[in-house]
Amino acid sequence: MSIECCYSNVTADNELPDERIEVSECQHVENNTEITHNMIFVKCHIDKILIYSNVHVIILDVEHLVRRQFSGLNHVKRPNLLIIGVSAISRIYFTQVFPKTYYYLRYKNWAEYKVFNKLSNNNKINIAAMLTGRTYLELDYNTTHISNSPFIWTDFKKMGYITAYAKDSIDNGIARSHVQSFREPPTDFYFRSYVIATHMLPKVMMNSSIYCTGPESTVERILNVAKDYSTTFIGKSTFEATLRIGDNKDSQYFNLVGKIKGLNKKLVSEICEKERI
Repeated sequence: MSIECCYSNVTADNELPDERIEVSECQHVENNTEITHNMIFVKCHIDKILIYSNVHVIILDVEHLVRRQFSGLNHVKRPNLLIIGVSAISRIYFTQVFPKTYYYLRYKNWAEYKVFNKLSNNNKINIAAMLTGRTYLELDYNTTHISNSPFIWTDFKKMGYITAYAKDSIDNGIARSHVQSFREPPTDFYFRSYVIATHMLPKVMMNSSIYCTGPESTVERILNVAKDYSTTFIGKSTFEATLRIGDNKDSQYFNLVGKIKGLNKKLVSEICEKERI
């Protein structure tokens, strides 16, 4: 009995980089191999029977970003910023659903926004306002391409921040109708192709929503991206990461939320260690 593994490079499609991906031919792995792409699709077989398949993110090509940070006035130490958005949960309800996470953040002196006015019950409208400072109608009627919108990470990048954006569901989450998606990665690290690739894996559904893709839950995946991203830049740089977790597609969404209570506390404590955030 022998285990055979191979990996494929996952990249964004040239014509529709925000909608499709390209997966290279699977390359056989011997004892070791050099990874040259940020995303890979791994498969392992025993006697031609598939025993493992998963998509992995590797944070590569960071040296030039660190150098950019220390050019000009960018060497000034600034606070790191991590935004984790959880759909359909108010600040008060967050304290009830994630009490350990909430009190841990208070203990670590994280900033708490006690007043955050939502514009709508629609996640897309609120996300657009938070990331751009514009209403959804302004984004729809004043631009034909979402890349032209004034996203907050553009300002952070100008100040020397290394930026990232990830979202756990496959829908764009900001654009709609005639407004197209991003033509180029909007941030230094953009994980949309990773999420699209995970939908090639076997899925486990719960309450009409995708709970797992392959061996990991969708929530686990996006939290691990946040952790790996912050770990990569320990002691090297500050950064801004915008992450959204969950998708309120049905009334049973909160059953999923309840299953990630401990996971959020674990992630936050790991990120806070060694002043990652």
